[in-house]
Amino acid sequence: MIEEDILTSDAFQNELVGMAQEIRAQLPPESRDAFGADEASFREALTRLVRDGAESVMARLEPTGEGG
Repeated sequence: MIEEDILTSDAFQNELVGMAQEIRAQLPPESRDAFGADEASFREALTRLVRDGAESVMARLEPTGEGG
């Protein structure tokens, strides 16, 4: 659900890109390529970060086997 509904929504993508661009602009110039050297690699890096984050959230939400 998260990946299908939220991660692919235009609103989420626009917000994500905007926040990442703000963060990247605050980094020292030599560190800015950590998000990707061009637009395509920038978006690929964001996609990986978002998927990793979504997986972490889902892992925390899974029942631990204690009656749930």
